[in-house]
Amino acid sequence: TDRMLQELPATSRGRRLAGAGGGLVFVQHWCEEGEYNELATLFLSPQEGLIKHLLQRTEVEVTPSALGILLALYTVIAVLVFGIAVPAGNFIPALTIGAAMGRLLGEVFPDDSDPGRFALMGAAAVLCGVTRMTITLAAILVEVTHDVGALLPLMFTLAVSKIS
Repeated sequence: TDRMLQELPATSRGRRLAGAGGGLVFVQHWCEEGEYNELATLFLSPQEGLIKHLLQRTEVEVTPSALGILLALYTVIAVLVFGIAVPAGNFIPALTIGAAMGRLLGEVFPDDSDPGRFALMGAAAVLCGVTRMTITLAAILVEVTHDVGALLPLMFTLAVSKIS
């Protein structure tokens, strides 16, 4: 789907921002000038950019259809790569799959919900299921997101994930 870049703040119109970590990058792909392709942005961004888009809280909204396509294809690819004998990690794919699932749930809930928070909880739940680390994951995710207010929901999510 094509989205208009005019809806975005002027500092993020299709280019990386200067500074530590940069900003979000939007991929134009086959779109007209001033528009970006949502699926191309999700699939053609580097892994760091994809996770930033999924965990983003205020700047952009991602449509549920794009998230569903991303989740389906990324899960199939991750399962295939997990099953072959190549040295590939499972931490980042688990983080991405969980964030996509959480973001999808956050986007379909009412307007007062925070899709980025849902993505963070989804990423935590899947990571806990894969790595079986609870306290360590809570510390890592709170430190990475700079959101101490997410600690209690994260710990609850991790506890439920560890039990099930």
